[in-house]
Amino acid sequence: MSSVSPCPADGVPHPQLAQKYDPQRERELRAWIEGTTPRRIGDSFMDGLKDGVILCELINKLQPGSVQKVNEPTQNWHKLENIGNFLRAITRYGVKPHDIFEANDLFENPTHTQVQSTLIALASQGSAEPGMTPPEPLKHLALAPPTHAGTHDDKVDPNEVPGG
Repeated sequence: MSSVSPCPADGVPHPQLAQKYDPQRERELRAWIEGTTPRRIGDSFMDGLKDGVILCELINKLQPGSVQKVNEPTQNWHKLENIGNFLRAITRYGVKPHDIFEANDLFENPTHTQVQSTLIALASQGSAEPGMTPPEPLKHLALAPPTHAGTHDDKVDPNEVPGG
């Protein structure tokens, strides 16, 4: 049996997934989120998302009414509930399960690669909705699906050489 699962849901990081967190994409995602919601993320991108409030507001802007109740984050369970509500809402919105992070990825994973990948997938999904286009800095994100394993059913570059 393989010692590394292709599914990040089992808690075992996938080698391709854990390879890089892209600071440029973080800046682009920050601009998109702050341009879509009325909130500012703050100095630390991931710390600004940890309570789930901005994430819930983001999906509610993309698909109004997706999260009915956004908790004020006075306790950790409020934060986890917000994040869970966001994750369920983006699943209904059409983000593929293999592209979705788990709450612990936001709280405990120091690389946050899966969180970034989920937000990129959400930006791509939003641009696929009729009448929706991502802001200028994110247009290339909509064209380039996340690069981790399991996205073989996404758009494939016909000029790309397999395995290289």
